[in-house]
Amino acid sequence: MTVEFEGKFYEIGSAHKKYQKDKVWDEDYYILTLAALARERKGGRLCNASVILAADI
Repeated sequence: MTVEFEGKFYEIGSAHKKYQKDKVWDEDYYILTLAALARERKGGRLCNASVILAADI
């Protein structure tokens, strides 16, 4: 799966990410969240949604 975001392409699922306790500072986890939302939308399971991402900083 490839995700395009702000002119950059990201390949999802090609490598395993190491465990990281604090995921807020890593843009990869934001991209993974976008990919998950896109997959749900493409599968027809998500028709309309308001998405709020919350993080404890």
